[in-house]
Amino acid sequence: MGLNAHKLYAKISPKFREERIKTFLEKMQPDKGTRILDIGGYSSYWKTMGIESHVTIVNLHTFEQDSLESNDQFTFIEANGCDLPFDDNSFDLVYSNSVIEHLFTSEHQQEFASEAIRVGKAYWIQTPAKEFPVEPHLLTPFIHWLPKKLQLMLARHFTVRSWMLDQTRPTRQSIYDLANEVVLLSKTKMMRLFPKGTIIVEKFLGFRKSYVVYKTNEK
Repeated sequence: MGLNAHKLYAKISPKFREERIKTFLEKMQPDKGTRILDIGGYSSYWKTMGIESHVTIVNLHTFEQDSLESNDQFTFIEANGCDLPFDDNSFDLVYSNSVIEHLFTSEHQQEFASEAIRVGKAYWIQTPAKEFPVEPHLLTPFIHWLPKKLQLMLARHFTVRSWMLDQTRPTRQSIYDLANEVVLLSKTKMMRLFPKGTIIVEKFLGFRKSYVVYKTNEK
């Protein structure tokens, strides 16, 4: 049997996801009247969470739109998270899970952060930690600590993702594209992007695994 990255990830990720959701509900306390904007997410995540808040989902992908037409809890809008089509403070809470690292440049990450802060009275933003020794997208140790040009040189042939032996194995071009778009953030960088936020550090085996930066709606 070939190495299956999805099965391996599926064994590890639920624990962190469950703890993160529990903390989110405790810190942010969304109720039926809370207007949530999810940048880059999907309705299945919120259905699993089981809250009654109305969720507006912004995504560049349109495939989920049809499935939401008969569900009043969700609104789908095709838009760019770096240039949101909403007025200031349009939402009680802006939520984003593992999106801000997929924006190619630090400039785009700053635009994303500024838009999240602008349209939301509160926010909850999660991203993998740059300090963790294994790059979570390429499943490869230390590659994300190298200069970008060297990362791209190695991406197609010298990553765990490129060595997958089963049906989950991606193409070499898709691995290169993924390495090109991902810019992981350090704790310092996250705090610079969200200076009024409070940061939560998630750890695995003693290493910083991911960050959540959040700000509650101060009434």
